[in-house]
Amino acid sequence: MVQHVLVRDKGEGMEVEIQTSGAPVAPDTQAITGPDRIVVDFPGTLPSSNLRAVQVNKGALKAIRSGLFFNDPPITRIVLDLSEPRSYQISTIENAI
Repeated sequence: MVQHVLVRDKGEGMEVEIQTSGAPVAPDTQAITGPDRIVVDFPGTLPSSNLRAVQVNKGALKAIRSGLFFNDPPITRIVLDLSEPRSYQISTIENAI
């Protein structure tokens, strides 16, 4: 289950931590243009009922949206809305991406 999304300002960039519970999940990520965004899909997971859209408006990160993208099998999608294309890195720790 995707539980929470946290945002940290790291000076030259932003850190977005997506907290999960249950078995480890390898997310699928992609950068998309028109409008610019980074999409993170968590196959086999459901979103927590407390996940909400968050307005960030810091640097290139405008907002974060989340929800159930596909029902069967379940896929939870997190979308990072950007004001311009940005590079990104994915790192994984226990129960967080």
